[in-house]
Amino acid sequence: MQDYVAVNWQIVHDVAERHAEVFAEYMREVELWLHNGSGNAVQGKRRDEKDSGAGAS
Repeated sequence: MQDYVAVNWQIVHDVAERHAEVFAEYMREVELWLHNGSGNAVQGKRRDEKDSGAGAS
């Protein structure tokens, strides 16, 4: 019984982890879509991909 519970727990954990990854990617796409659809577009770059150099225009 313990093995059965452990295996099922691992499956549930793996599925939940994958779902979180897919949901996070979906939310990034939604965020990009919202930014690109509004006046303050980030030129297709995600927040973590923005240029960090000063004076870049």
